Amino acid sequence: MQNSIDLLASFRLPSTARLVPTALCPDKDLLLLITSSSSKDRLSLWNLQGSKKWEVEVDASGPNSEEIVALTWSPDCQFIAVAHDPPRITIHSVQNGHEQRSLSIKQNLLRPSLRLTIISWFQDEKLRQEDTTIPDILKRGNDIPGSAHSMLRMLPLLDALQDDTKPLGATDLFAFEGSKKRPSVNTKFPEVIAKWPTLPPDPLSASMKPADAPRHRQGGEEDTDEVDDRNTNSILCAGDDMGNIHCFLDGSFPLGTFLFNTNFSIASLYKKPDEPTFSINIRTAETGTCLAPTIVDMTLLKRRSIRDVARTSSNARELTWYIMRCVKEMQKFWYGQDLQGGARTMGPKWVEALEKKQTQFGRKQPSAVLDLSCLLLTGRASDALSDFLGSGEQTTERGMNKWESTVFEALLKVRDYAEKRVVPAAHRLHLMIEEVQGWAQLPNFAFCEFSASEAKGCLQVIQRLIMVGNWLAKTARVELTRFREFMGWLRYEIAKNAQAPDSQVHIPPRYDIMQANEYMMSGLAESALDKWFSGQAPKFSLEELGSVGEGTGDLTEVIERARKVANDPTGIEWQHEVKRRDMSGLDRNLELLAQELALRGSRLFSRTTSAACASASVSHEDGNSHFTAASDVLLGEGERIVIRERTARGGEEGLGVQQHLTIWVAGATVKNLVLIVRIRYKLQVGGGMPEAIDFALCECIHGSDSIDIMDADFFDESLLVIAFRSQEDDYYSSNVGTADYGGLEYQERPVDVKGLTREQMIIDALKEWKDGKLT
Repeated sequence: MQNSIDLLASFRLPSTARLVPTALCPDKDLLLLITSSSSKDRLSLWNLQGSKKWEVEVDASGPNSEEIVALTWSPDCQFIAVAHDPPRITIHSVQNGHEQRSLSIKQNLLRPSLRLTIISWFQDEKLRQEDTTIPDILKRGNDIPGSAHSMLRMLPLLDALQDDTKPLGATDLFAFEGSKKRPSVNTKFPEVIAKWPTLPPDPLSASMKPADAPRHRQGGEEDTDEVDDRNTNSILCAGDDMGNIHCFLDGSFPLGTFLFNTNFSIASLYKKPDEPTFSINIRTAETGTCLAPTIVDMTLLKRRSIRDVARTSSNARELTWYIMRCVKEMQKFWYGQDLQGGARTMGPKWVEALEKKQTQFGRKQPSAVLDLSCLLLTGRASDALSDFLGSGEQTTERGMNKWESTVFEALLKVRDYAEKRVVPAAHRLHLMIEEVQGWAQLPNFAFCEFSASEAKGCLQVIQRLIMVGNWLAKTARVELTRFREFMGWLRYEIAKNAQAPDSQVHIPPRYDIMQANEYMMSGLAESALDKWFSGQAPKFSLEELGSVGEGTGDLTEVIERARKVANDPTGIEWQHEVKRRDMSGLDRNLELLAQELALRGSRLFSRTTSAACASASVSHEDGNSHFTAASDVLLGEGERIVIRERTARGGEEGLGVQQHLTIWVAGATVKNLVLIVRIRYKLQVGGGMPEAIDFALCECIHGSDSIDIMDADFFDESLLVIAFRSQEDDYYSSNVGTADYGGLEYQERPVDVKGLTREQMIIDALKEWKDGKLT
């Protein structure tokens, strides 16, 4: 035993804090502490010099208090995964502690009160590719030429929207970043978007500009910055006390749940670095922890199909959420927000003010449109209208400018949002759902259980969205033209009304009387744009709009009909009377249409979330073999067996795994005895049985005195860190030392370990040591 631990820092905490084994960051001098305040757990990040970076409440939005059970770091150490009780997982940013996303855990109907016990985030190590002299001319990355993602790469990026899911308060704007104590900001997504399976957001992959970058590539422009892809294809695993293991690709996209047995709990997890193969040690209350690990091979993750489906689901979600936010923005521009009125309320307020003036002049049935129409046609204003144009607050230069600028800005934004954001996003989404419709016909995507009919229904909704969006842009453009002419006429009449009766100055009219009349009749008190934000969701088919439907036959029939029309002179004559379809009664509510699209899209991709775990290959030994220990070595009252584990790759051909166990009996009469076990086995399906088991039974001393071991854990591949109390010093003071377990002389044990548990092994070793068979 050596006292080789140097003191780096010493600092006091404001409240009681606790540590978990994974609190220290793997590649940074950062430490996570869990504190409790008002019965709520708080997560704080400290550097090893003693300064606190941030502190957040992990359950600030919930009515009930939550407990932090475990945590782990992402492979790139930029995110922290926190397991809670009641069961859920949150992902926090290392920079500020904000909650990036929340992962729900499916509850077991037989036992709804399950509890998470362990969480790990495994990196997928990429195999190094040999340098080649042939350059990658296309630079297509991981996109298949001709796929939806390859087409999106060639399109210009959609304009970014302001992220209003994370509002900033005065504290966020003016307080110092490192000293703020604030709850993590939860993204308030609609339920249908929150439940949509997705990878971490990647706007560029969805052909969208990120909101937090000043400049990004345009169409055809390549990225030159090196991207940290250590989180790519990583797997986040969380185990609970019922034997369930919940898996998430890239720490976000759900892969499903392994269910071994309702009586099992997960003791430890290990993943083969370059393959989706897991080694799992399970524990039961009756028998203990099985020595032979359970091997799980997620065969689907060896193919790119899961990754392609996850990317498509994620980008379809991003585009759908983009469309929903654009529709909300257009509605905000048109109707206003909170107490601030929008462009839609300006005209009715003006009409209401004019009719109030008519009432003051004795009109029993006031009608603003009637007086305005008379003024437009005859050039003569009634007494009420003349007084209103000359003295009304709404007809002053300031009032007219406000009205004009508000409506102009709203109509321009509605037109641009519909034409340049909603419709292009729907076109990109149509490409992705078309690809899913093709996947539904392919046998290698059968595991996803895609429904061709659901994909077709989703495409029909997108087509309606494209038609309604273009229709809105055209209507907004017409409305803007008519409003401009109406305002030109109104300014002309106000200026003419302000002239003296004997004035000889002639003001030339600069407006279109027909356009002004059209806006007066259909846009002043009521607007055609209202139908895009009210009413029922559109259910029309493209045939109702005059488009070619599916019942027209194949290409040969269409060409034959075209030839008959071309050969008949009467078929190509100019038609003087063309019947137009009356589309005024069609529903065109964009908000409900976007919600229907989100509901259909989420349902389409939700079936893929359990395919990876459902098709996994599992091989394990029976963990229900009970054992009976010798009566003279049974654990006494207050004694317990403590096990610490370290698993790493070892052996030949990359299949070997070497597992080290540190085992001791806490509260034992022999308080300085440590059993080091070394187990070697192959990590492959059917290869869970250990190939060799070695162990060393050690008595730890400090100087010449025996010690009392309080805790121990692995530091690296050769050092063991032990917390102890020594009789040489003050027995009530604690010490930390290291021991070299790599240089121990191990003794080989029989490999026949079927039904053997770790707890049984330590009891057998203690019995042999007491009998003098071990040194």
